[in-house]
Amino acid sequence: MDDDGVDTSHHKPPPSAASPSVASPFTASPSAASPSAASPYTATPSGNPNKRAKPSTPVAPSASPSASSPDGTSITADDLAFKMKKALQSLTKGYTIPQCLEKLEVLQIGPTDPLRFVAYHIFGGTMNMKEMWIHLPDVPEILRGWLEMSGTSLGVLKDGKIVR
Repeated sequence: MDDDGVDTSHHKPPPSAASPSVASPFTASPSAASPSAASPYTATPSGNPNKRAKPSTPVAPSASPSASSPDGTSITADDLAFKMKKALQSLTKGYTIPQCLEKLEVLQIGPTDPLRFVAYHIFGGTMNMKEMWIHLPDVPEILRGWLEMSGTSLGVLKDGKIVR
């Protein structure tokens, strides 16, 4: 009998109750008894889904403090922090702008020479460009040619003049 006194014993149980091996994301789980273990999809005591839950946006396993990686190992927040720190260190180490400017002096170009502005643009760019510059031989013709070629390919130099 339901709450209104109607006999409901001849009604079929809902599909989620007929198949206990398939859990619906909206049914109460044994862990729902403790609020800290409840997922965003647990049902409230009345049987209605939690109104704060958004069924269309499940919580990704990687968002939890400890998640499993594809190879089955566990990744903790400390592991992630360590890996992020190493990644930042590798991004920030490399040749410095003063090192690049020192090599630029081999060309003995004036402070308003378009090639100097191209060099500034390149040195403020990627580590790969700075590394390439540092590893070029200290031959003025090679350095000048590389700056002209790079400035043209980057779109900051055309016919020996700065593109504005």
